[in-house]
Amino acid sequence: KDSIPEVRGAAISILAQFDAPSAQQVLVEALNDKEESVRAQAVAALASRINEDAKIIDLIVALLKREYDDNVRLAGVNGLGGIPRADVKKMIADYLKDNNPRMRQTAALSLAAYSDKDSIEQIVPLLNDSSDLVSPTAAVILSRHIDDFPQLANQISKFLKEGDTTTQQGILSGLGQANSLRAMDIIKPYLGDKNPLIIRQTAMLSLGQIDKPEVMPLLVPVVRNMDW
Repeated sequence: KDSIPEVRGAAISILAQFDAPSAQQVLVEALNDKEESVRAQAVAALASRINEDAKIIDLIVALLKREYDDNVRLAGVNGLGGIPRADVKKMIADYLKDNNPRMRQTAALSLAAYSDKDSIEQIVPLLNDSSDLVSPTAAVILSRHIDDFPQLANQISKFLKEGDTTTQQGILSGLGQANSLRAMDIIKPYLGDKNPLIIRQTAMLSLGQIDKPEVMPLLVPVVRNMDW
């Protein structure tokens, strides 16, 4: 066993590429490494194999119950997203109330992988989160489900208007995935030439995801010399 954590971590990254049971066993043993960074890498490596071996889920869940390091917990919560088990889903949802904003953000993203309305609804309170890391992430996630939560349209529109470029692009893309007239109406103002080029391009691509005849009249002025 190498004495330098960075070296052990590098070996874990490489071993994660091998399908051999012996390689996986080494990754499992690394979950008990004394160094937090090595445990985090082991979790991430094992998470990539979750669909191949259901026992890995139990190992990560057990680790999260005893783990204190935030980076290890982040890797675990991130890796468990979308796993179709009630206990896993509840564990992820519990992290939405964690003291660490990064943990709340990661939990929201992992919970979003389930896509069902009950899971997504648990993310709604994060729109009012005190962290500027968490609330925009919630807005991006919820934009994909705008038709399930039409009462959030004004809040999401506000994030779209006031957010940074990354948040704006995320929300516009999410609205495109929503594939609805409501989403189209929110996207429409961002086609205008008063908006930055990257935002206009994102808005146009998002409209392209909406399979509605009402989209075509919005795109005609982009090609023709017409005033907005």
